Amino acid sequence: TLARMGTELRCQCIATHSRFIPPKSIQDVKLTQSGPHCKNVEVIATLKNGKEVCL
Repeated sequence: TLARMGTELRCQCIATHSRFIPPKSIQDVKLTQSGPHCKNVEVIATLKNGKEVCL
């Protein structure tokens, strides 16, 4: 998909997750800088269960 290629033309995070996430449950973290596609810096964590959460 376009989102996977980093060419999505809008913010990917609708809401952010503020509860504690155990570091051992995080598989990957992706940081997306602000730009013309989104005014926010977005931090998206992929958990080991496959779920993605915005931090």
